[in-house]
Amino acid sequence: HPGLPVQVVASVHTYIGLLRQSQGEYLCAIDSLMKALWLETSSFDPEDGIQVGLTLHRLAIAYRKNGNHKQAVTLLDKAMLIYTGCGFANDHQFVCHALEEKEFAREHLHFRKREWHSTTTLGLKNLPSILEESKSKKNRSLSIFETCAESI
Repeated sequence: HPGLPVQVVASVHTYIGLLRQSQGEYLCAIDSLMKALWLETSSFDPEDGIQVGLTLHRLAIAYRKNGNHKQAVTLLDKAMLIYTGCGFANDHQFVCHALEEKEFAREHLHFRKREWHSTTTLGLKNLPSILEESKSKKNRSLSIFETCAESI
């Protein structure tokens, strides 16, 4: 995009990302928002700090909606650092929304850990019967093999 200001190109990528996100195409949204973030940070001007914070915030939402809650929390932490660095109070709408998103992502992160733990625990409880069944199938296969071998 020769000749266009970097901020214009970054804004275009941001809007493409937001459009893709609204269509449920989260990986495409992440890709576009990453391009916007790269452009914003490669030509970083302290005056544009808020834009970097907003892009991190939007990227975090796309990651969360795509199921990557851990990455969402990390990006929201970075966005909130920028917001506070820009002088936003804790009751500013950007900060409040970032905190809400972070809490939502953390809840899902903990839910998935509990879900994984209960599935793993259930699997471990059933392990002896699974092993016994496997051993039984192996013995049946072995006896079929021996029967076939005897008949040859």
